[in-house]
Amino acid sequence: MLNKLWLSKVLCLQLVILTFFVNTVSAKNNFSATYKTANKVVAIGDVHGAYPELHALLTKLKLINDNDDWVGGNTYLVSLGDLLDRGADSRKVMDLLIKLQQQAPKSGGMVLQVLGNHELMVTTGDLRYVSKEEFAAFTAEETQQQRASLQAQFNAQHPDENEDALAARFAKQYPPGFSAFIAAFSPKGKYGSWLRAARPVIQVNDSVFVHGGLSSALHDMDVTEINQIIEPVWEYQDIVADLQTKRILAETADFWSRIDYLNKAIKPYIDKNKKNSRNKIPKWHKDLIRLHELQSSFAFSDSSPMWYRGNAYCHPYSESFNTERVLKKLDAKRIVVGHTPLYKEIKSRLAGQVILADTGMLKKVYRGNANAVVIEQGMIKVQTLAANSLEPILAEEKRFSVGSSSMTDEQIKDFLLTAQVTNSEPIGVGITKSDKLTLTKGGKQIRALFKTHDSDPQLDNTSRYPNYRYIADRYKYEIAAFRLDRMLDLHLVPVAVQRRIDGKNGLLQYWVNDLLSEKEREEQNIAFNSYCPQLEQYINRYIFDVLIYNDDRNQTNLNFSKKDFMLYLIDHSIAFGVSKNPPKMYRKATLKLSSLFREKLASLTYDRLDEELDGLLSNSQIKAIIKRRDLILKTATSP
Repeated sequence: MLNKLWLSKVLCLQLVILTFFVNTVSAKNNFSATYKTANKVVAIGDVHGAYPELHALLTKLKLINDNDDWVGGNTYLVSLGDLLDRGADSRKVMDLLIKLQQQAPKSGGMVLQVLGNHELMVTTGDLRYVSKEEFAAFTAEETQQQRASLQAQFNAQHPDENEDALAARFAKQYPPGFSAFIAAFSPKGKYGSWLRAARPVIQVNDSVFVHGGLSSALHDMDVTEINQIIEPVWEYQDIVADLQTKRILAETADFWSRIDYLNKAIKPYIDKNKKNSRNKIPKWHKDLIRLHELQSSFAFSDSSPMWYRGNAYCHPYSESFNTERVLKKLDAKRIVVGHTPLYKEIKSRLAGQVILADTGMLKKVYRGNANAVVIEQGMIKVQTLAANSLEPILAEEKRFSVGSSSMTDEQIKDFLLTAQVTNSEPIGVGITKSDKLTLTKGGKQIRALFKTHDSDPQLDNTSRYPNYRYIADRYKYEIAAFRLDRMLDLHLVPVAVQRRIDGKNGLLQYWVNDLLSEKEREEQNIAFNSYCPQLEQYINRYIFDVLIYNDDRNQTNLNFSKKDFMLYLIDHSIAFGVSKNPPKMYRKATLKLSSLFREKLASLTYDRLDEELDGLLSNSQIKAIIKRRDLILKTATSP
């Protein structure tokens, strides 16, 4: 994650750079970032060169006519970025939007362009996802001289390679149209200069439009401050263009290889300078240093508005805390994002605070559909190609159980309770001598934890519980933790049931595969690589552990999925003390509670808990949950 000191350096750029940016781009395009209007607002997610689908959608929305002219009147059309890469017709997509952007204001409308990560990539020389067809669209503009110069630069980088092999590599890496494509996206090129008028964030009324999302790193910034993070990108692009014009940097050196290329180019000067200080190092060494700095700019990070995916991926309770802070700062109600095609239909999440508008329009790659968000008179609806009228927007649903991509809670419960035990082996850790079972039913297998340890079975015969300093170790508490997790819609604890196996009653809990404990991660020095920062995931853990009085959380039972490092809450057999205060380990922790989570916590009542946890917890334990719940509601920090 980006630290605040470094972020402040990025945002406090030289005034001369900002002045140049405003004079050369904003003044030319008269392109603002905030709007107030009573007009209809339409937002379209990632196009990726899918021109036929975009054209059909704009026609369905009655924004263009048969001549591709703007007929949308005073409608505000917002593109959420990623117009290009992967698809064949990105140039046609951009040409159409440029044309409509010029026409719409004549009838009171606007066409607004949000900057996507793929626009950022292409303008800075990261061309990994540009298709051959996209390069080919610029073949007519590419001169023989440009092509010859490009090949000469490539050959010079590989002086020892076979000529025929080199020619084959060149043809593959730099297809026809490459040089003209690069020129078109340069600072002075048609599309490069146009994209400088795009903004990372655009706000229209109470809706904030952004390509990737808004991370917690931006929670104290306004729209203008957020948009300033793109300035280092344009500075980077300007330096690259200048070095290429001076023939210091080859066009064949891309975003990933430019620093190495320049380091090799300057090494002879440095070596000569070491032998004789009169041999001067060229002035462009300052550009090399600056390029290295700019490549680490916040705009290129996973937390920037062009790249962040947390609004789409991270847990609703932790992410809503951050989202609410951002929305309060911006005086807005929702964030509309692209970038993450989770669904083929537009969905809302976080109680409508986030609208997921990327539905995978480019069928060849994403197999999705062309859809649009339509906001009019305070109502949010969806336009699809299949429907002749607007449809209501649907909220995303939790389809499968914790740790499973194919089974629901009820299906796992049924499996755990009825499947045959076909194998058993000790898990080899812990003091409760638990086993890992293999369950088989209908040709399908799953694994489950079987735990029978119960330090105090006599507690079942009393409605009370010893004082809070006494903590029992009971398998039933695992089941209670699971049920309470689901009552809160937390969905972090795997399904847990009680079952009698081989004459013993015990816990049977769905075994989530491919988990990594925090202890293992640190011992193996594995980087925490997730869309959702670790400390932000702990927001939910702190609340849950305080609620259930879990004083046994440690690096061994803090587990994350190996694939995406998402938190799973397991091992709650030592919990549910009767103190009204937090466990000792959390007494100095800052509890954070979003409105979404606060509402769910407040809905807990003694009667609901008693009904759901009957036979698992005593009357005293249930009352203690309510007391700690009240403490959380009173003391937790709000967004």
